[in-house]
Amino acid sequence: MVTLDSDAAEDARDVFINQASSEEIGRSQVKLIAKQIGGAGKIAILSATPNATNQNTWIEFMRAAAGWGV
Repeated sequence: MVTLDSDAAEDARDVFINQASSEEIGRSQVKLIAKQIGGAGKIAILSATPNATNQNTWIEFMRAAAGWGV
């Protein structure tokens, strides 16, 4: 089994191909949002579903980069 974008358990797949590191995606999102809102304001971060492991991982890194904790 090969997984793309969102990984499966290591023992359930042979290869995982990721487009970028989850940490860099999350941190980049915060930088882009901050630029768009001029570095001040309130934002909301939503995931498509509670089971969207890739998005939820990005959100964890976004929270850390924004200083909101995890």
